[in-house]
Amino acid sequence: MSTASIILSCQNQFGIENLNNGLSDYRHIRNINQSFVNNFEVNKTAFFQAHKDSLGIVLKLNDQIDSSLVENYSLGMYLYQDEQHLFNEEVAWNPHPKIQTFNNHKYFIETIAVPHTQIDTLVFYLFDRDKYRTIIGNRIVLKNIAF
Repeated sequence: MSTASIILSCQNQFGIENLNNGLSDYRHIRNINQSFVNNFEVNKTAFFQAHKDSLGIVLKLNDQIDSSLVENYSLGMYLYQDEQHLFNEEVAWNPHPKIQTFNNHKYFIETIAVPHTQIDTLVFYLFDRDKYRTIIGNRIVLKNIAF
C-alpha cells in the first residue's frame, strides 16, 4: 500500500493537509530538533493509527536535507513495548525510506506493525547503507508514545 493511500485512508486522523502545513496543526506531534549527523535532522515526529495493528510514523526532516545525503545511510529503529524489545524485522520497518516532499516540507513516512496502542520507548538511528556495522552519529529516542 502506498504512503498516500495510507494517509488518505486515515484522513479523519491524519491527512495530506497536515503534511502540506509542516505538521503545524496536527496534535499528535513531538518537536524533536535533533540531528543524526550534520545536515540530517529530525524536526518533528507525528503518529497516527494506520490500521488496526499498525502505527503510522512521520519524521519531518530539515527542509535543506538532500536526497544524496540520505542515500548514504539506512535508518534503523527498535522499540520497547510491553517489556518486549522489537527490531526492524519484527515490526516491518523499512530501513531505506525515501524523502517525500509536501509543499516544500520533507518527510519520511512509514508504518510499523505494533499490537498495542502504547510504546514505551522508540529509538531511531543511522547505519551503513549496505549492511549494519555500527550506529552512525546520534540516536533519537522517544518515550511514552500513545496512539
